[in-house]
Amino acid sequence: GVGKPADIVAAVAAGIDMFDCVLPTRCGRNALAFTFHGEIRLRNARHSRDEQPIEADCPCAACRHGRGYLRHLFQAGEMLGPMLVTLHNLRHFQRLMADLRATIVSDDWPGFVSRWPVAPPAFAGFPELLAPPPGGGPSSTYRQMSQSEQLFEHFNVAPLGLKGVQLYCNCLQRFSLSVYLRR
Repeated sequence: GVGKPADIVAAVAAGIDMFDCVLPTRCGRNALAFTFHGEIRLRNARHSRDEQPIEADCPCAACRHGRGYLRHLFQAGEMLGPMLVTLHNLRHFQRLMADLRATIVSDDWPGFVSRWPVAPPAFAGFPELLAPPPGGGPSSTYRQMSQSEQLFEHFNVAPLGLKGVQLYCNCLQRFSLSVYLRR
């Protein structure tokens, strides 16, 4: 499976669109919560009296409670702690994937990076995605490629096109996906 949010963002930037990931549940069971700004280890003593939620704008059930209470549940061995943090992590990954899908459609990768502070390291190998278009817009003789098209050009994926690659990936379902570069 794929791992942390930055790993998923890097995989999407590379053109992969299907994932199998147990990390949100495994980490949730072990008091590690994912947020827009990184990970929070709820077993740390600094959270013992912390009344703020894991993430202020998160609509999940765990974020109705303070970090101190969640830490107490883990320290006391209460099953509710792992359940709540697992729900939070799953909701966090759902929000990430929904935003990635919207970003692919809108082709607004710089906007995505501004909304997800953990994302920039994932784009280290794809600076062309975050660069503004040359000259401020396409010329009459040059059709400006969308940033998603630039990904396919960058990786020289076989001429399947975006829909073809998505269909191919969906057909593989639980098998490993290997993308062979023509370089």
